[in-house]
Amino acid sequence: MLDAEFNGRLGDFGMSRLYDRGTDPTTTTAAVGTVGYMAPEITTMGPSTGTDVYAFGVFLLEVSCGRRPVEPGLSAAKRFLIKWVCDCWKRSSLIDAIDPRLAEFSSKEVERVLKVGLLCANLAPSARPSMEQVVQYLNGNLALPEFWPYSPGIGVITPPPQLMLPSLSQLSSSSSNNSMFMTHSIVYGSGR
Repeated sequence: MLDAEFNGRLGDFGMSRLYDRGTDPTTTTAAVGTVGYMAPEITTMGPSTGTDVYAFGVFLLEVSCGRRPVEPGLSAAKRFLIKWVCDCWKRSSLIDAIDPRLAEFSSKEVERVLKVGLLCANLAPSARPSMEQVVQYLNGNLALPEFWPYSPGIGVITPPPQLMLPSLSQLSSSSSNNSMFMTHSIVYGSGR
């Protein structure tokens, strides 16, 4: 998606089904999005640039790893992409998180992308970089700050309660691989 100045924008196409044609979705007070991309604070604080950075970090991990942010049918150790990537790093095998379908890549660059993704998906909004910093990190124009898989907020997730139910994996195994789990909460406040 592009804005009026032809800048790229990420969007959640799952949200488009929630509004009737011709209605103005900017009038909603609901925080709507796809589980896995939604920053934990969105339901209590509403959308912000920090929640956008979180979603972009998850997107970076998804593209690099070839996995969805939440896969209810997998074991608890692999169910949440952010946690799984961090666990790979804790085992000193961050590169093992890379999508095996990627043929040729620079290990150093891919490691940088994974670390930027984890940094963006930090549990603490104040610890997330700005998008300007993210671009500089990805271009190699700015050194990543020193952080480790055990750093506060790194690899920590707060999954919605419905994803912790044991029956959800049974539901997902019978549904299409293209299914999305949607959630929403009522929040009050102004937009970003």
